[in-house]
Amino acid sequence: MGFPWRITIKVCDEKAALKHSSKYENIVVDTKAFPEPEDLKALASGCDLLIVPSTPDALSLDSLMKIVDVLDDINDVNYGVLLTRIPPKPRRDGEEARKLLEEAEIPTFSSQIREAVAFQKASLKGV
Repeated sequence: MGFPWRITIKVCDEKAALKHSSKYENIVVDTKAFPEPEDLKALASGCDLLIVPSTPDALSLDSLMKIVDVLDDINDVNYGVLLTRIPPKPRRDGEEARKLLEEAEIPTFSSQIREAVAFQKASLKGV
């Protein structure tokens, strides 16, 4: 069963995004976990929506807070945090991370990506 719509997406690094911006409506820019503040500012000011993925572990959330500090210093940036690799219940990491983000009034997507064995298998196969 296919989707009734199709989204064409180009995945590239931040340096190639400008080159492809005239050819694609949607561009996913893959960066390192914590881009330099200047790079993050340039990226955020040049996009319609910045999706900031984060896993719910303490180290990732600490880095996320530093990224949010940089984003909050930028005028008119539209961003949201996407929680990823949420472990299955009974672990509560995802719920606790979401609560932390909500209390800090950080925009967070209502959807999240759960941890799945399929992702690990895909990585091992190089896909």
